[in-house]
Amino acid sequence: MYQILKNGKLLINAQDIETAMVYMRSLESNLDRWNVHSPYTIGYAPDTQPYTIKKVVDVEPQPITN
Repeated sequence: MYQILKNGKLLINAQDIETAMVYMRSLESNLDRWNVHSPYTIGYAPDTQPYTIKKVVDVEPQPITN
């Protein structure tokens, strides 16, 4: 798993380096590379799972009483 960061903050998770590079090229396509340094970085994140949903609260249904 690779992550694309913008100024150090997570922007996109990518499955492999090739996909990350495609995203990066797309993001940088509007930059004037002669005058502006890219704010994007590709980072390796071996333990990251894509699109995981964590259960925040486990609540049992309660009967409605009047």
